[in-house]
Amino acid sequence: MSLKILIAEDNESISKAYKIAFEKRGHKVSMTKNGQECLKRYSEDLPIEKSKNSFPFDVVIVDQEMPIKDGATLVGEILDLRPQQRIIFASAHMDDVIKNKNKFRRSVEFFAKPFHLNNLIYAVETPIHKIGKRPFGAEGFRIWDESDLPQTAGPGPNKGPGHNSKYY
Repeated sequence: MSLKILIAEDNESISKAYKIAFEKRGHKVSMTKNGQECLKRYSEDLPIEKSKNSFPFDVVIVDQEMPIKDGATLVGEILDLRPQQRIIFASAHMDDVIKNKNKFRRSVEFFAKPFHLNNLIYAVETPIHKIGKRPFGAEGFRIWDESDLPQTAGPGPNKGPGHNSKYY
């Protein structure tokens, strides 16, 4: 199962780790360094057909704090183009994302940094319809925690107060 993944991450070492890990698993990865560059790449890869159910990428992984355009703004603009695009925030700035929740019109997934990269890989490779242990929260956020991940994937991504099994 080869997936097409678009990543918006301004930290070069994190970007490199994502790219290496996903490409080792046979996925095609496109890297961008900020929200503006990511939206440009996303738009360039949009299928010519105008169907809202055709996507240029299987999943878009987005950091919140980036130069030029932040993750929440980027996600809102992507969802304007393709409302059903699967998006995973991978960020240490959950509070900033929640403050901007009005920019989203559908559910997004969230990984709070730091997390074990194997857990993100598992989440990306798990089809969204198979996740369904628990529904998204009323405000559209699904935070992955250790109960969602196989024991072999390593420690859960959301450790610490306020993160276990919480949905925003």
